[in-house]
Amino acid sequence: MVGDELSKQKTPFENHIIELVKQRQFDKAEKLIFAAVDQSPNSFVRLNSRITRLIMEGKPRDAAALVEQESPRTLSAMRPGPVPGIVPGTPIQHLLIHNGHHLMQCADAADIGSACGMPVVLADLLAPQAVNDLVPHALIILTGHTIPTEFAALRALKNSASDSSVVVWMFDNHHHYMSNVVTAAAADLCFPAHPMPADYLSFVAPGRIGPLVPLATVQWSRPELASLYRRFERESRSDALSGDYTFYHMAHRRNALLAQVMEHWPQARVSLNYEWSYHSQTPEERFLSWRRFKTSVCLPVAHDLSNRFFDALAAGQVPIVPGDILDLDRVIPPADQARLPVLRLKDYTVKALREAHKEAIAAFDRDGEEGAKRRHRYILEHHMIAHRISEILSHVRKHGCYG
Repeated sequence: MVGDELSKQKTPFENHIIELVKQRQFDKAEKLIFAAVDQSPNSFVRLNSRITRLIMEGKPRDAAALVEQESPRTLSAMRPGPVPGIVPGTPIQHLLIHNGHHLMQCADAADIGSACGMPVVLADLLAPQAVNDLVPHALIILTGHTIPTEFAALRALKNSASDSSVVVWMFDNHHHYMSNVVTAAAADLCFPAHPMPADYLSFVAPGRIGPLVPLATVQWSRPELASLYRRFERESRSDALSGDYTFYHMAHRRNALLAQVMEHWPQARVSLNYEWSYHSQTPEERFLSWRRFKTSVCLPVAHDLSNRFFDALAAGQVPIVPGDILDLDRVIPPADQARLPVLRLKDYTVKALREAHKEAIAAFDRDGEEGAKRRHRYILEHHMIAHRISEILSHVRKHGCYG
């Protein structure tokens, strides 16, 4: 949904931000959003904004300290509920997975079920009627995205499913710290997607923060991705640098670089928009937006390894990744990065990006489509949504659940 249809659903303030982003006045849009949030009558919203500013300013430890200071007051306002925590000996006979988040709407139950060896039910667990989707002896996985209703939804699920465990896979633990804290307080077990310079969750949910489970390619299932790659195997690729982004007011460093690229490098096929139109496209359209390029730049919001990195490799691209992503070497071993290859951006400048782009094109051309297939297979075999859910299930079993 774009253009006039989108604008009709926005407030005047949001339409003003959309216009600023269209005019590439990103810095002004960032400041206006922060100013508006800081004036919110909701103290929780203002607190989240203060923490986000500290993250942007490169002060994660100060942000974590503020979370620790304010968490008792925030959580005391929540009504007591069931005591969270995995109960040893809990059987697991089904997986019930939240698919209300836009990144999960393409999840395939059969694909995930084949990886995990048990039936899978996909449902919007934040919907009012979510309790109607409950199945007995389930591992309930909420894919968390800092939605205010997550806490209440978790409580409702736990109240209605005493024979099940409710865990959260936190997509966005790298920002909106307080929202993640509130969600963590109600979950039996939490799996952050991103490492943080400072731990801010364990004091809220001691013993209930599992290992990191990174993001992955989620917008296609394994069979669908393999089919799309075969179907468009002969599609030509452009040498142009690619990268389409959604505007986040807290992603100042990313916004600033993209603004410079669009001004000084018009041949690059990069964009920064306020709309979410990408996710309304067909699977074929989304795949081709990656498949038609040899390389793309993968810039984080706040030191995070995003889905776009895995999607670039899945389409056969040579991705360009900055050095401030915290967990790249943990998720993709350096030896694999060299073999694929994955290229590093030395600095957030157009000059450095041009150099990395030139190197990426040379690396792609060196191995051609055989190298592209190698990168595609690497994601298909190791870094799809089915692999991540299987990993979560394995960790929960280690906590004493049977299944």
